[in-house]
Amino acid sequence: MDSGSTGPTGLLDRLRAQRESINTAAPIDDEPAMPSRGDSESSFGGGMSSQRSGSGDSEAVRQFEGRLQKLEAESEVLQKRIETSESNGRATIAELRGEIPGLIAGEVGKHIGATTDAVNEAVSRVTRLETDFTRERERWSTIVTSFDHRLDHRLRSFRQDVTVMLAGISVLVLAMLLLLLMRR
Repeated sequence: MDSGSTGPTGLLDRLRAQRESINTAAPIDDEPAMPSRGDSESSFGGGMSSQRSGSGDSEAVRQFEGRLQKLEAESEVLQKRIETSESNGRATIAELRGEIPGLIAGEVGKHIGATTDAVNEAVSRVTRLETDFTRERERWSTIVTSFDHRLDHRLRSFRQDVTVMLAGISVLVLAMLLLLLMRR
């Protein structure tokens, strides 16, 4: 291929055009006679060389036709291969389009399952912590309430004791005052 061709199709187009121009050209036998430059040319075998070139040209035409037919056959085979590959590719793409949603759902399901398990575990931990906190709060509430009741009981007992003591002291003070007054 030369740098001006655009691939195998460019070569095929050039060869087809060349074959058509060869086929449309006048046959070698019908060629107009060359302008005579004199009889010297014919005496040197000019006529024989033109016959040889004519048979060489028809040989070249046959070779080009053979090559062109071979290239056309190869082109058809390549075209069939391309069409087969294209249809296989389309079938594979259609198959993948059918499989992809299931694959995506499976992958998402794997991650959702792991995420759901982690979330459930976190929720159960929070629930346990909340239960433990509630239990501890109730326990401390019971302790504080018990302490408050004991303190209240002791304060009442202390008040009663103080009241009894003060009553006893006041009775003693009065008794002493009476004694002092009586002694006088």
